[in-house]
Amino acid sequence: MDRWQSPLLGPNCKRRHHDPNLIPHPSLVLPDLLRRVAWVGIGQERQMMNYILNSDGEPEACPDLMTWAKSFETQSRVVAKEQVGDMLVSTVFLGIDHSFSGEGLVPVLWETMIFGGDLDEHQERCSGSRADALKMHDRVVAKAKGHQ
Repeated sequence: MDRWQSPLLGPNCKRRHHDPNLIPHPSLVLPDLLRRVAWVGIGQERQMMNYILNSDGEPEACPDLMTWAKSFETQSRVVAKEQVGDMLVSTVFLGIDHSFSGEGLVPVLWETMIFGGDLDEHQERCSGSRADALKMHDRVVAKAKGHQ
C-alpha cells in the first residue's frame, strides 16, 4: 500500500494500488480530521464543540467524538424542507458550533438555505432550539415567496 496525502484528510489515509477509487470510511478519517479543526477565539486557540440532537430533537453538547460521529451519520438532521416555485428552502441541524467568534457565545447550530431560483445559495444561521430553527425557516420561506 502507498500513502497519499490530501490537504483535508492528511497523511493517515491509505489507498490500495488495485483500487484507485477507494475512499477511507468516515469513522477512520473523522477523528483525525476533527482533531485538526480548531479556531481562534479571542486571543486563544480552542477546539470546536460538537452537538447531537436528543430524543426531543433539541441540541445537546457531545464531547465524545465517536458518539457524535455515529449520531451525525445516522440521525436525520433535516428540520424542514419546502418547495417555493423553483426554489427549495431547507433547514438543517449543523452538529458543529458555527459561531466562530469566541467563548461565551450561544452556539450557532441551525442553517436554512435556498437552492435554485433568484435567491440560490442564500443562507441564514441561528442558535437556540428547534423551534427557533423553524421560525428562521418560516422567515426564509416568506422571503422566497416574496421573490417569486
